[in-house]
Amino acid sequence: MFTLLLNSLLVFASQSNPCPNLAGSYRCQDTNEIVIRQELISGMTIYNIKDESGETHVPTDDILYPFEGGQNSNLVTGTARHFCQAGAFHIQMKGQNQGPNKIVIDDWDITQTLLLDDKKNLIHRMTGYYKHDSQKNIINEQSLCLRVEQY
Repeated sequence: MFTLLLNSLLVFASQSNPCPNLAGSYRCQDTNEIVIRQELISGMTIYNIKDESGETHVPTDDILYPFEGGQNSNLVTGTARHFCQAGAFHIQMKGQNQGPNKIVIDDWDITQTLLLDDKKNLIHRMTGYYKHDSQKNIINEQSLCLRVEQY
């Protein structure tokens, strides 16, 4: 009985915030091309995003994932969560960078939002802040990527 109730709640939750159909290839001003594929697995949308920097598989499970920088990175620690809300796909990231002597010099909280306009072009928004040596810089950017092909 509990499993049936849990499954029903998961289906209801996934339907209450449906993910947009972003599948297609897009030409952006700041990058050559972005290709987005998506699939629905057990009621959850998984986006596969590919650009010139590589390919990323992103589940929209709204789980907070910890990450750490690599050996040559100054990233100390961070978290990311991916979710759909209000007809858009959101990637929320928070973290800190360190400088010499392992002192934290940067703190950031950035949300990237992907959604479609009425012509099915991709809108990419970045909001949040980046704080460096106690100076807080507000981020509020938006770019448009023209749809080349729909999948």
